[in-house]
Amino acid sequence: MAKFKGHTVNNQPATNWKAVYKACAKHERFLVEVRKYDEATEISIQQMRYWHAMPIKLFSEHTGYTLWKSEQWLKRECGAQWFMLEVEEECTKRGQIMFECQNPQCRQLFLLPGKLRGKYICRDCQSANIRMFFMLSKTELSVNDMTQVLQNMWDFMESINCHCPPPDPNWRINQAKEKELIHG
Repeated sequence: MAKFKGHTVNNQPATNWKAVYKACAKHERFLVEVRKYDEATEISIQQMRYWHAMPIKLFSEHTGYTLWKSEQWLKRECGAQWFMLEVEEECTKRGQIMFECQNPQCRQLFLLPGKLRGKYICRDCQSANIRMFFMLSKTELSVNDMTQVLQNMWDFMESINCHCPPPDPNWRINQAKEKELIHG
């Protein structure tokens, strides 16, 4: 799915119309959605890039977990109050139903595809003490919420002796310099 941002100049929409047209032309049928964009209420692209480039990768290398499992683990450890919701009959937010083993020695996270049927046991420790919850997508967080998740993540990573450097504070300056070098 392609997303395009724009703004208005003299009451006229301004965006990369060629890219919008090109993305639409790839599909026989398509939907174009226009809504107000508010940077304060949506996770930033820079936060998303950093999250995937640094903490998840480093945690995966440190623990030996897959990237998927590392992301779910960090979401649980560093942002449970934002990411983990009790399962309700109907949820309008983006995410997936997850299971967590309640055995303190195990605490494995897993996702069961398909329909929910009967009782489940942990495939690692065979415990029947399983908690079901809804794991939200990162895109449901605001910039401020994700900033707090990242702060919690740095504290957590340090507590397990896995250093995760903060993002480069000069990324905007560096990005502008790169564009200047490329485009002259």
